[in-house]
Amino acid sequence: MYFEWNSIHLLKGTDRRFKHQRKMPRKPLEILLAQLIGYIAVFLWDEHVAYLLSLIIAVIVLAVLIISYLVEKIEPSKVPASYFKLMWILFAAPVIALIFLPHSGCCNDLGG
Repeated sequence: MYFEWNSIHLLKGTDRRFKHQRKMPRKPLEILLAQLIGYIAVFLWDEHVAYLLSLIIAVIVLAVLIISYLVEKIEPSKVPASYFKLMWILFAAPVIALIFLPHSGCCNDLGG
């Protein structure tokens, strides 16, 4: 009987044990630093893969950000402003990694 009562409260979100987990939003600086650590790790592992990964992720996030802005201007929705801040952070991290981490370039060895 306890299991049924507990699962009902978990489904409703009224269980007090998990209340603190819903109230902990990530700060933008934490997200940026965590991403930069990930990009640095990939750059240390394989520079070529990290360069391409950073470039591809930056382009995809920028495209999603532009589309989101356009859709928001056409038809305003209930998307919080923190979404756009997070998208800018997701775009900035690979760009910062591309600018500040040394790399030999993407395709230097393809020439004759």
